[in-house]
Amino acid sequence: VRSKLGELAPAAHAVERSVERRVPASCIRFSLDAGRTMWMGAVRLAPHTRASRSTDWFGVAALEPQSASAVAADRELAAGDSAVLRGDTAHAGQGVTIIARCGDNGERWRVRLAGLACASGQSGHEPVAELEVPAHDVCALPNWPLMGVSVACLRAFVTAHRDELSDATTEQVCERVCRPLTERPKQSLAACLKRVGAVDATSGCPYVAPPTAFISHARSYKFLDLVEAVEQFAVKEPRPEAVYVWLDIFSQFQHWLGEVGSVDRPCNWDVVFQLTTATIGHTCLVFSPWRSALPLKRAWILWEVLCTLAAVGMSERRLSIQLPPAEVGDFEEALVRDFDSIAAAVAQVDSCRAQCFTLEDETMIHRAIERSLSGGHRALDQLLAEALRRWLIEHGRAAMERLAPGTRGLSNLNNSVANLLQQQGDLDGAGVMFREALAAARATLGDRHPQSLIELSNN
Repeated sequence: VRSKLGELAPAAHAVERSVERRVPASCIRFSLDAGRTMWMGAVRLAPHTRASRSTDWFGVAALEPQSASAVAADRELAAGDSAVLRGDTAHAGQGVTIIARCGDNGERWRVRLAGLACASGQSGHEPVAELEVPAHDVCALPNWPLMGVSVACLRAFVTAHRDELSDATTEQVCERVCRPLTERPKQSLAACLKRVGAVDATSGCPYVAPPTAFISHARSYKFLDLVEAVEQFAVKEPRPEAVYVWLDIFSQFQHWLGEVGSVDRPCNWDVVFQLTTATIGHTCLVFSPWRSALPLKRAWILWEVLCTLAAVGMSERRLSIQLPPAEVGDFEEALVRDFDSIAAAVAQVDSCRAQCFTLEDETMIHRAIERSLSGGHRALDQLLAEALRRWLIEHGRAAMERLAPGTRGLSNLNNSVANLLQQQGDLDGAGVMFREALAAARATLGDRHPQSLIELSNN
């Protein structure tokens, strides 16, 4: 093949230099196939892009980019904020929490390095440190300030773009709607909605506010299923109307920001999401499809969950696990009929095998796990397995409450939940359930029945 390389001549005139080299024929076919695939994808996407721009939801697509001064004002940092260090120091690209300004003229910041705790709750490979650094070496995250959207906002979005969302994945919704709407204003969709003052017509509440929960999901999920899962999550919260979710296709600018180390992208995305989840403090993991445990195979999801469970300095680490409503019935039936199989499925956490859509992201996340967490992938597997067991116990107990009192003690679910409690070290909780099973077996089957003897041995 012959490729043309641009070369700058001394007279500053661009000239071309041809270079010939031998390459495998398979590479040439791949290039042609990849180019054809990209072209066909753009052709298929064009009608959706045009429709989204013509709808121009809340006038977002017509917004002009903000001035540099307005952007700087929005991204101004204060004590308590998460940020990133830059410059030529050893900590460049690392996340920090700002403690306070210091120095005679406030020209320096005192910051605390962000980190993860190991499974035992102790610090990771290095102790958490505090530093004093020049203020100009502390910069905002690419998605700062963090913005969440309300459930009412998601419903309005679905109503306005229903034709584009039919059977679409979350990634397709991003390509068809979110990117076209935000290409001109060069901001996240949430930031654009805040600029135009979008509010819910019924309640008068703003569509955008500081996030109360981070939504961890796979972009291969059907978007409408994801929205329904978020709605169900919000309903369970003490004040559903006050729930604002950080959802990436709304809360993160979805266009290219630049190379790592640039002004707009001072750090890798693993650091961005570590700080984002820690700052919000509550992550909702959308677990779908539950039978194949897809989230356990996605490196980004595992990283987000890890950063929630193992953030240093968090007084309350909240991880909620939510099924899409369409899967709840099947899951609840399986809880009663085949609890042990569910427990076995969710226990098969092997973060070493988790994948991303790009090899670059996959490598970055696996390195971040080993670098940031004492115990690496093994510690992550333990953390997540423990969280999933707690979730199963909660749902198992709820399923038992739905059983008739006369059948609850004799159900397989009773013993399964009791065994899981025992594995978790909750001997008191397990003992209560084992005694209930023994009493039910004696009352129904008699003292000498084999089942009664089995229950007796469990006590």
